[in-house]
Amino acid sequence: MSSSTVHVDVLFVGGGIAGLWLLNCVRQAGYSALLVESERIGAGQSGASQGFVVHRPRTGATVPTDKEAAELASVVGRWRELLAGRAVPDLSGVSVLSEHPLRWTLPGQPGRSLLDRLLRRSPPLPDAAAETGFDIPGVLRHPMRRGSLSTQEGFIVDNRSLLGALLDPVRDALVHTQGAAVMARDGGFNLRIEEREPVVVRARRTVYTTGVGANLLGSVSLQVWHQQMVMIRGEGLADDLYINAVNEAGRRLFNISSHRDLTGRPVWYYGGAMVESGEQVDAARQIRNCRRDLGAYFPWMALSGLEFAAHRVDRAAVRMRNGLALLPQLRVEDQRVVAWPTNLSTMPLLGDRMLAMLRREGIEPRPADLHLLADWPQPALAPAPWDEEAQTWQS
Repeated sequence: MSSSTVHVDVLFVGGGIAGLWLLNCVRQAGYSALLVESERIGAGQSGASQGFVVHRPRTGATVPTDKEAAELASVVGRWRELLAGRAVPDLSGVSVLSEHPLRWTLPGQPGRSLLDRLLRRSPPLPDAAAETGFDIPGVLRHPMRRGSLSTQEGFIVDNRSLLGALLDPVRDALVHTQGAAVMARDGGFNLRIEEREPVVVRARRTVYTTGVGANLLGSVSLQVWHQQMVMIRGEGLADDLYINAVNEAGRRLFNISSHRDLTGRPVWYYGGAMVESGEQVDAARQIRNCRRDLGAYFPWMALSGLEFAAHRVDRAAVRMRNGLALLPQLRVEDQRVVAWPTNLSTMPLLGDRMLAMLRREGIEPRPADLHLLADWPQPALAPAPWDEEAQTWQS
């Protein structure tokens, strides 16, 4: 079979939040662009996001420089402009689950001192006077709750509505391909679908937004965590809990975000340090770990009647000389670019870097003839992890 060729300014490989975000940015700036995905939109790391957008997000123990801290401090304000529809991409249709995510500082295990444990002292009760000016979810108002609550600057966005808002303006630029999405030696990119003649896409810049898959390109050095996120569902769960729990040293213990599945049941999505530490932990053991932690931090909750499931997620961060990258990274090698946002909060900064790179390299927008792809199959949107039909739940 013969092949036909499509020429565009930019081709994005990888249909997660980063790829969709950058596709929106470059198209709004006038560039011709396509995004190719071999599986489903939002099926990887992006689909597993808990939706935290916070002031000065951190990766691991890396401490930001003053310049990095200034950029990170801007992200919440940038997101507010996007959510108001006053910037690109327009996120005015995204649902905000919480305007006040909570930070829960836990003084008990593992923060209790050896003397406290020997003397069997109970951790101090919350300081009610300090916990004013914000709403406390009902599940955290129990007299057995320990530790202190405070608000974080930022908010929680609904991940599914975010993917939808990024998807809608660029649906005509999404194409599905079967098999590995790999650039040919001559710089072309072959799109293949059964019973269709292949189409070759040639781009002035090919940008990989493939998450952990960037490891295969060799352009970036990644630290990878093989996580098992835990999902808990049941009618008795609160649907207004969005917390980042830390110990007294500020080390993250876990995050919980609340959602509803397709049948309306509340779901807690549980991740954080407990999950990250379990690189070799299988799903069953991770669920046992989660039950243990819920018993320790929510001792008043009855776990009977709840269902648990685990969702495998491969997360990664770019290694730098002084630790893990805190700011988005663009690595350019000839016509190939690897784009890395670091986390959801820094997506606006990644968009800035993408447009700046195109301008710096003198790439001006050109029109493209895309009629060969007018009826080309598009990748489907993956469901939320808790709505996957193949998910195995246990009581």
